[in-house]
Amino acid sequence: MKKMIFIAMLLTGSSVFAQHAKALAHFKANFPKAEDVFWDEYEEHTEASFTDGEFNKLAHYSSAGVWLETITSISEEDLPESVKKSVLSKTSADNISSINLVEKQNGTTTYEIDVDTDDESYTLIFDKEGKFLNSISNQDEF
Repeated sequence: MKKMIFIAMLLTGSSVFAQHAKALAHFKANFPKAEDVFWDEYEEHTEASFTDGEFNKLAHYSSAGVWLETITSISEEDLPESVKKSVLSKTSADNISSINLVEKQNGTTTYEIDVDTDDESYTLIFDKEGKFLNSISNQDEF
């Protein structure tokens, strides 16, 4: 019985190591200039937070070590003009608290704009051409 438990632990450990190795290999290949890298492991995913040049980024990986998305914190000046115009048609620049460029595994790119007003907090989501996609309330986060 002890031998079976030990073998199960070895197999589980090697599986976890392989998952981390897969994420780490992708990370090194895609973010070779990353600095100040910190890894956090959660129940359903692993994420690396890091600096890449002047940008702060998060890379999310599945529990199997597969890259899911990269989130880059950007400024309003980094937004494409079409996206900036669409954002400003929905809210004032004074209400924007953060802007994230989100690149997903399926090839889609979106911009997520966090907005805070006196009455509410929400995220506006736009595609890379500036088309408004969705608005998500952040009230539950408080």
